[in-house]
Amino acid sequence: MTYRDRPVFPWSLDWQTSQEGRFEFEQREVAAGFGAELIYSDQERVVRAWTGRVWLDDLDQIEAFDAFTAALQGRLIGFWFPAPQAAFEIVSGVSGQQCDIAGEGFAARFDDEAGAYVWLTKDGQTPRGAKVVAVALNGDGTTRLTFEEAVAVDGTWQAWDLAYVRLADDAEEAEFIAEQRQVRRVQVVELPLDYAETETGTRPVFLYHLWVGEGEAQVNWYWTSFALDLENVNGQTYLARRITHGSIQYDTTGVRQGVQIEVERADDSPFALLFPPYGCQPLNLEIQTAEYPDLGTVATLFRGVVASVQADGKSLRARCNALGGGAQSSVPAFYFSARCQYRVFDIGTCGLARVAWQNTVRITALNGRNVTVVGASLTGLPGNWFAEGWLEVGSGLSREVRLILKHPPESGTTLVLTLNAPLRFNGVDATAVLVPGCDGRWVTCESKFDNTGNYGGHRFALRNLAIKALDIPQINGGKK
Repeated sequence: MTYRDRPVFPWSLDWQTSQEGRFEFEQREVAAGFGAELIYSDQERVVRAWTGRVWLDDLDQIEAFDAFTAALQGRLIGFWFPAPQAAFEIVSGVSGQQCDIAGEGFAARFDDEAGAYVWLTKDGQTPRGAKVVAVALNGDGTTRLTFEEAVAVDGTWQAWDLAYVRLADDAEEAEFIAEQRQVRRVQVVELPLDYAETETGTRPVFLYHLWVGEGEAQVNWYWTSFALDLENVNGQTYLARRITHGSIQYDTTGVRQGVQIEVERADDSPFALLFPPYGCQPLNLEIQTAEYPDLGTVATLFRGVVASVQADGKSLRARCNALGGGAQSSVPAFYFSARCQYRVFDIGTCGLARVAWQNTVRITALNGRNVTVVGASLTGLPGNWFAEGWLEVGSGLSREVRLILKHPPESGTTLVLTLNAPLRFNGVDATAVLVPGCDGRWVTCESKFDNTGNYGGHRFALRNLAIKALDIPQINGGKK
C-alpha cells in the first residue's frame, strides 16, 4: 500500500499494552551577561515520535514485516505512518472532496501544521490517505474541510493523523511468543522537513558510481540511496542500496580531501574488493546528485578512489580520497633522509616510464604464495630484481595485484616468486605482468635504474630526520 509514491505502514499497533509518544522542542538556554537566561527556538515545528508494538501471528506476517523494513533501504528513508490519535470526528460528507467535522479547533491546528495529512478508514473499505488543503468554520460549531483528493467520506468513516516518519533505530526488537508468533517493537520519528518533498513530488537523490578496471575490462556498479531503483539516468539504471556518505571535505593544502561512505555489508558489494588478499585493486567512486523525478540534470559532488575499508557489524565504512588529494598526515610530505621518497615509475617525480621496465610472463605453477613464471625477457636477471615490486594478473573482477617479496636468480627463463598472498582467481597459463621494485637507496637508483638525476633523497644524510614546523608559544608576563 502506497500514498504519494511512498509506502504506508499497514499494521495495526497494540497501543493498549505499549503506548508512548514524545514531542521534542528545539529550545536552548543562552546566557547573556549576568541577566536572565534566554530561551530561543530555531525549529519550525514540533518533532513527534511514537513507540508501539505489532503482533505477528504467523510466518506470512513475519515475512511481510521483514520485507517492509528491508524495502526501506535504511532507517533514514521515510514512509507514511497512521498515528494512534484521531485527527478529528467526521460529522457528514458534503461532496467528493469536502466533509464537515465536529469542533473548530482543527482550524488553528491547520495553520500550524507543515503537512495536514490524514488516514481515512472504515470497516470493509480500503483505507486511503488525503491532504487537507483548506479549512473553513461553518459558524455552528463544525468545520468544513477541503481535501486535495476525492475521498467521498461520511460520518461512518474515521480519520487519523498520517505522519511522514522514519525508523528511529537500525536494530529490530522481537519478542517470541510461540512458534511463528512474534511481537515487534516499532519506533518511529517524524520527518517534518520532508513534507514539502512529498507535496511537490521532487526531492534530491544521491547517485553512486563505483568501478574497477579500465576499457573493456571495466566493471561498474550504479547505486542510489533513494528508496526506489532509478531508471534511465544518463542511460544507466541505479539500484537502490543502503548507502550513505558524510560531509565531503576539501582544503587548500590538498591533504584532507575526501569523504566517508557507509554501506551495508553484502556479498555483491564492490567494497569487499578492498579486503586483501581478495583483489587488491583500486576501487573508484563518483558521487552525483539529481532531482527526483526529473533526473535530467546530474551534478557531480565527488570523484576519487576508496583508500580503506573497515567492517563494523553489518556495515562497511570506507574512507575515500579525492583525485589529487593525499592521505592525512601530521608531518610535511618531504623528509630529510638518505632514502628516496618518490614512488618508482611515478612520472611526476621518479620520471621512469613503467612500460619500459615491466616484463610480460606466463604462470606455469602455483604453490601457495610461491608462483613460477616463465618469460624470454627474464634472461639474465639477478635475484630479487622484482623484490618490492608487484605482479599484476587478470582483468575486471578477476584482476589481482600482489607484492613480490623475493625470488632467486633467473634459471632457464624461469623465476619462482614469493608473493605477499596467494592468487585466488588466476592460475596456470595466465599471462601476468611483473614490475620491478625499488628500495629507495642511491646505489639502487644508480646501478639498477640509472636515474640519479631524479633521486628523491639526500645521499649523504647520516640518518632520517622528519622536519616539522612548530607553533611559536605566546609570550606573556607570567606569574610573579
